[in-house]
Amino acid sequence: MRDVFVAGIGSTTFGKHIATPIESLAVEAAARAIVESGIDRERIGALYLGNFISGPLTGKEVLAGIVGERLGLGNIPCTKVEGACASGGIAFRHAWIAIASGMCDAVMVVGVEKMTHASTAEVTSALNCAMDNENDGPSGLTFPGLFGMAASGA
Repeated sequence: MRDVFVAGIGSTTFGKHIATPIESLAVEAAARAIVESGIDRERIGALYLGNFISGPLTGKEVLAGIVGERLGLGNIPCTKVEGACASGGIAFRHAWIAIASGMCDAVMVVGVEKMTHASTAEVTSALNCAMDNENDGPSGLTFPGLFGMAASGA
């Protein structure tokens, strides 16, 4: 296994960004990370994008490919990784494996989510995609409610 390190990071300003499309937020942060890293885009061998609910809330399930194309990364694998609240961490893990194994020399990892443009009911419904709605849904429990119970020790 090879050593792995983070060469650059980027972020958008925190805020609601109501008029900014989700892919624009991802591209802005990723472009900053590329500049900070000093790595040529041509050396990036894969893109892993951590995201949970871009499909239900923005209609963009193929977000990784959209971001890779807008970044000008060429013909590389672009994978959206979904693991509810752990999506970004899982994307990072996949990138680490790609580099440590020697499959890639440089990999882009992006984490993006956008919820503030949607109503509370829409967001709650989208978050509930992380539950076993067939078994847990009839109880009235929601995904945010589940974490509320966990936080309160219930």
